[in-house]
Amino acid sequence: MTLELIKPSIMKTNKAFLAFIDILGYSDFVKTFSSKKYAEIIAKSLSVTDGWETRLFSDLSKYVSVTLLSDSMIIVLDMRSALALKKHCRAKGWPPGRSAESVVASIYFSMLCNVFIEFISRTGFLLRGAIEYGDFEIMNIRNGRDKLIHSQALVRANNLEKEADFPRIAISRAAFKKIKKLTDPDHPAYVIEDFDGMKILDIYRIFNSSHWRRADRLLLNIKKFISKQLLNVGAVKRFRKYAWFKNYHNAQVANLRHQELQFENLKIA
Repeated sequence: MTLELIKPSIMKTNKAFLAFIDILGYSDFVKTFSSKKYAEIIAKSLSVTDGWETRLFSDLSKYVSVTLLSDSMIIVLDMRSALALKKHCRAKGWPPGRSAESVVASIYFSMLCNVFIEFISRTGFLLRGAIEYGDFEIMNIRNGRDKLIHSQALVRANNLEKEADFPRIAISRAAFKKIKKLTDPDHPAYVIEDFDGMKILDIYRIFNSSHWRRADRLLLNIKKFISKQLLNVGAVKRFRKYAWFKNYHNAQVANLRHQELQFENLKIA
């Protein structure tokens, strides 16, 4: 048998936002959900369906790479997409006062919020992750049949995910610095500071946009799952994670602006 030599192409280095996300309790998750169902959940959660974002999403999606490996998700936004979409978006009705980077980053953060919320709402399992910003290198090998990902940003995101401890998406200093530079004044609203000073993604932020119409169903599902786990979970370490999410859920739901959402119905006791 003759082994095929690996012939690498030229390495492409791009600046990117990179999210590294883990499923907490994966050993139980894999017993409960098939690979097909897992893929369906992720595909659904990556679909942006509201407002002007819909018109841009199909074009942006080719710049967002999603890798699922066992209990881990790697979701990368290549910032070249901002330049690639600039002319196209203006022709379709570019949101006024928004830079190219601001628009695509806004969609990306909405996607991450969607992933987190849809996943919990559909499975009852929590996620934990981290967002990093930096160099992301991709090399095609074996005539493009395989890819090599080489990224210090991925290493840093992996390490920060472990530091996050609770079911939240931590934001690195480099990512936060980039977010602050974006011209959209709404972008910092995606970021809140947790009790320990860690910057995290405010995943319920999308419910204060056009996504609020889906909030009742999603939040009631999350309430049901979290309440059940708090009653049944045995290990102290797992209980702490669900207790943290309960506190986050209640605090953020109380701040939702829409009168149609009744806090008392959505609050986790």
